[in-house]
Formats: sequence, C-alpha cells, structure tokens
Amino acid sequence: MPFRRGWSRLTWIMIGARAAQMLLVLAWSAGRAWAGAPSPPAREGPISAEEYRRFAMQHDGDAARGKEVFADERRLACTKCHSTDGKSGRAGPDLSAVGDQFARRELIEAVVRPSATIAVGYGTTIVETASGDEHLGVLKEATDTWIELACGDGQRRRVSKDSIAELRSGELSLMPEGLQDGLSPREFTDLIEFLVSLKEPAHAVTSHHGMPDNIAPVDPLVALRPFLAEPLPVPSPGLVAGQRIQSGVVWFAQVPGCSNVFLALDQSGIIWRIHQTPTGDRRGVFVDLTPDVFSASGPNGLLGLAFHPRFRENRKYYLNRAASRKQFPIS
Repeated sequence: MPFRRGWSRLTWIMIGARAAQMLLVLAWSAGRAWAGAPSPPAREGPISAEEYRRFAMQHDGDAARGKEVFADERRLACTKCHSTDGKSGRAGPDLSAVGDQFARRELIEAVVRPSATIAVGYGTTIVETASGDEHLGVLKEATDTWIELACGDGQRRRVSKDSIAELRSGELSLMPEGLQDGLSPREFTDLIEFLVSLKEPAHAVTSHHGMPDNIAPVDPLVALRPFLAEPLPVPSPGLVAGQRIQSGVVWFAQVPGCSNVFLALDQSGIIWRIHQTPTGDRRGVFVDLTPDVFSASGPNGLLGLAFHPRFRENRKYYLNRAASRKQFPIS
C-alpha cells in the first residue's frame, strides 16, 4: 500500500514501536521459560538499545528458537525481506552465510541500527507519483516504461515512468529502527544466535569442532603490507541536504591474462587502471562514468564488474551499476 501525504512511513514506524513496547511488557508478564540465560529483572518502561546489546553479547542464545522468531510473520516477519537459502531478489540481502561475513557484535548492531550501514545495492528508493502516492522500496528492475521496487511487505511494485513526479534515494534502511523493542532480551539473543549460525555448510561443520584453548603463535610472524604503494585518489563526494554521499572502492581485481595489471572501481563512477612495475605503480583513469552513474539525488554508483569468459580474445566486460534518475540501472 503506498504512503499518502500527511502520514509518512516514519509516523507508522513510531506508532508500531509504541505498540511493540506494550507487547513486550505483556510477554514478560507471561513469564516464558527459556534455557540458557537468566531471566531479566522485573522493570518498568522500555529497554534501551544498549541493554539489548549487552545481554546478547554476554549470553548464548538458542538458534532454533531464534529461527522461529525470524520467521514469525506476526512479529518481525524477517522472511518478507530476507532469504536464508542463497537466493536473492527480495528487498533485503540474502542471509544464508551472514554468520561467516559478520561477527556477533556486528550482527547485533545491524539489527539495532539498520540504517548505520546499508549494503551496497540495497539502498532505498522513494518514488512520488503525480497523483501524490509515495512508494518506498529497493530498486530491482527497470525498463523504458516502468521501474520495479521490492517493498518491505515482501511484494514487488511496478510504477510507470510516465507517472513519476520525483525519484530520490532514501537515507534510511528499508528495515525499520526499533525492531528489537518487540522482543524480550532473551528472544533478541535467540535471534542473534540464529543469525550467527547461518554459515556456508563447510564452515558450519568446522565451527562445531570448537576452539582450542591455546593457539600457537605463527613463527615467523606474517607481515602485512599495502597492495598499492599509494592509496587511490578519492573523488569529491556529492552532497544531499548538506550531508556527504559516501562512496569508495567497491571492486578490485586482476585483468585476465595480465598478472601485473588491475582494475579498481570507485562507486562514484571512476575505473582506475593500475600497472605494477619493478619501479613502482603506474596508475591512471581507465574510464570516468561519473556523469552517467553518479548523482546527488541518487540512487547511484558502480557496484561491480565482470569480465567476459573470453575477455582475452574479445576484450568485453560488463558493469553493474545503479544509475541516476535519468539513467535507470542496467547490468
């Protein structure tokens, strides 16, 4: 359902958070049994985000119970936006290996403050139509006549380009703040435990073997050194409402067939070519696509590059980008 003017998405989120806090008090009053952590002390009023963080860091959870919380459509309804089977296409990133990618503390922070760090390619897009309807979602597909958004209710919504009055990027994640307010600290810890358990099959088996009490130091020590002698120049960031648009290197790889030549993609639209020689790095701008893919109004930027399997013969490569309002994304 589109948001009408006068009642913003933020208004509904605030109303939902208040209702969730009331449900939390009722859940505690029921005194649900849970194994693995002590019951939190009786208290009045909402629980702070820091208390949720501390409890989840200091206690182990039950991954099986956390999976139930994750899938409960009457509460968090995480499955509307996230998959855990390796398939993408929903509004949020696939979480099938999120336990490999992020530490426990980072997963806690991602739930408590979802807008602090938004995965590349999953920024929100706000579409306002000439009739006054407002649609909020993640831009997934576009043609010459329409764009398609993946929305927070799990549905896809197409909007005709002819009906668009304004299209801009949102500063907040599609995942609302305060989701933990509808959970007890124990349930929140269960949810985090479930996310921690989501790993690649080989890694999951290894993790059950446990950690040795003593880990022998490496001898000799491994030296870490920068791959590049000097950092790549940082393009001037754009501004939205006086705030800087974050950008940086999003992809880096060796050019097939050239052991000492590399390409680096900056989200702003610049592709750097780095040639490593015995006398030092020789770098230059391979191509500058900033006017085509980067805009202060967003959504924008390069996301990645793929070389053709026969690149050494045909020199073809493919760019994945999110374009500005005038140039819709293509791969």
